[in-house]
Amino acid sequence: MGQNEKREDWAVLHAVGDIALARSEWRLCLAGVESYLRTADIGFFNCEVPYAETGCPGMLPHGAPGHHPRAMAALPAAGFNVCTFANNHTMDWGLDAIVECRTRLEAIGIAVCGAGKNIHEARKPAVVEKKGIKVAFLGYNSVGPNWSLAEENKPGCAMVRAHTLYEPYDYQPGTTGVRAVTRAYREDLDAMVQDIKKAKEQADLVVMTDHWGVHHERAVIPDYVFEVGHAAIDAGADLVLGTSTHILKGVEVYKGKIIVHSLANFALETRHIAEREGDRVLTLRSLKTMREKATGQRSPDSSKTVIAKCLLSKDKVERVSFVPVMLDSHWASPELLSPRDQRVLEVFDYMEAITREADLPTTFFRDGNELVVSLP
Repeated sequence: MGQNEKREDWAVLHAVGDIALARSEWRLCLAGVESYLRTADIGFFNCEVPYAETGCPGMLPHGAPGHHPRAMAALPAAGFNVCTFANNHTMDWGLDAIVECRTRLEAIGIAVCGAGKNIHEARKPAVVEKKGIKVAFLGYNSVGPNWSLAEENKPGCAMVRAHTLYEPYDYQPGTTGVRAVTRAYREDLDAMVQDIKKAKEQADLVVMTDHWGVHHERAVIPDYVFEVGHAAIDAGADLVLGTSTHILKGVEVYKGKIIVHSLANFALETRHIAEREGDRVLTLRSLKTMREKATGQRSPDSSKTVIAKCLLSKDKVERVSFVPVMLDSHWASPELLSPRDQRVLEVFDYMEAITREADLPTTFFRDGNELVVSLP
């Protein structure tokens, strides 16, 4: 903290994971967290699906349809003003929907990183300035599909792709025991590093976000995630936020800076179910069925999530803590937990456990309704 800087001069960033909103009664989408989220200066989320009236489902490998723009009103109402649109669903509704969704997000006051009309727009940082502090956000997708990559004349997202190799545990040929070894594409990693260095010239702080990791598997963090996260901080990023895995992952402190390996789900709904059923209960029940069919499994921990509360000065990220939130069994309706709720301990204990299981030496302390990362 600078000599003349006071804590009230810091900006507050609230960061959450994957959001896809569908209800025509959009005030219901984030009603359980809206008032708290709005207390921040900057609100960040992962825009998990395209909101568009154009496009077609021709590039739909995952089972997630495009979402109607009517639900987008819930986003600025909850205080969100920046997002990443780089993920494995960016292309689900085709090329035109990417451009339309980004345009619509910007029209409602949400700065966008990670995807756009071409590779230059996709790699351009979203810069938000609050309390005299400029924060640049960069977004990337590491979980494919590879045709999501934006090109010179093609919409898409910025990507840091990864190779997967299988290494035998035994030296004998033909052994069945193998482990997955992953490494980032060198050209993608180099491009990300250059993006961060350029963003650092435009802003006081840089936040790198990546849609990465392994879905649903408790505590597992693949090799390339560490490689990418460390490279981002080495290049000048001040904070790294991971999304995609649908469950929380461990928290790492690397060179005094924090890598949140996954912010997990925050509110996932579907458009076609909401339109057909027109009923909240049926919408969410149908969503659960669709998710189970799509993934083949659901982690019992996928309803535990958090709001990452980050205190920002012009010089650094001063503090990162986690405010506990619980989703219903359909990955929707986020509920902010009060300090007296016993489920707070479930979320906090889980975060500490998965951090240990990932062999990360990070320690935490509890401050009321927040789990705070201990910094050296």
